[in-house]
Order: sequence, then C-alpha cells, then structure tokens
Amino acid sequence: MTAIADVERMPLEVAALFTAMSEGMGLTHKHLVTMFGIAGKDPLRTVRRWCHGDRPIPAPIYRAIEGMYDRLDKEVDRIEKRVTTAQAAGETVTLTAYRNEHQLRVAEPEFDGLPASFHRAILLRVWESTGAPIVYAEGDFLDDDEA
Repeated sequence: MTAIADVERMPLEVAALFTAMSEGMGLTHKHLVTMFGIAGKDPLRTVRRWCHGDRPIPAPIYRAIEGMYDRLDKEVDRIEKRVTTAQAAGETVTLTAYRNEHQLRVAEPEFDGLPASFHRAILLRVWESTGAPIVYAEGDFLDDDEA
C-alpha cells in the first residue's frame, strides 16, 4: 500500500490506487459519499476530484479504504478456505449473493453498513480461485420501502 506520507507527494498515484481499491470492492462514488458522510454543495464532485487526483484524499478516508481492502482480503481468504475444504471433501459449494443491502444485513449482519456490491466483490474473487458458482439468495427479503 502507499504510505500516508505519500498521499501529498504522489497525488496521481494515490488517486489511481484509491480508485482501483474502491472499484475492486464494488464501491461507487455514491457509496463513498454515503459511507464517509461527505457533505457540501456537490459531494459526488468531491469524490470524483479525489479519484482523478485533482484534490488530495483526506488521510482518514484513504486509511479507511485501505482498511476495507484488507477486510476484503481477509474475507476472501476465510470463505476461500471454507470452500476449498468442502470441495476437497467432495461437497458441492454454491456462493450466495444478495441483491441489496437489506438482504445482506438480514443474512449476514457482520456486513451491516457495507453495500451488497462489497460482498459480491468478495464472492467474485472466491469464484475466480475456486470455481464455486454464485447465485442470488432466494426468499422474501423485502425491506421497509418494498413491503
């Protein structure tokens, strides 16, 4: 990872890494605005400027993205180990994805506050290494707005 001290010295490299990490975790600019409570006249523009290297990324936000990326790696390792162990025992494994944050929060509360796309990014990486298929969860997961 790029050291925090480098955030000011190498803004284009840092912006590119920040953008790649965010996108690799399934995070859109809108997700970043919501997750970090970016305020102001045009918060999406603020995030776009960070990602393009036009504005420095605040160190706490950069560290938070690094931390999330580390969490993604750990989750991939955890699920991958479980899948490969089951596959070695001859079991068929299917990975369950969720269409929205409500479904994810209900089924896997440890992901509360994260978009369903973050969880799907984890599953994609597990699929790449194990070949275990990904399917959407079945069942009634209506949230308050859909009920």
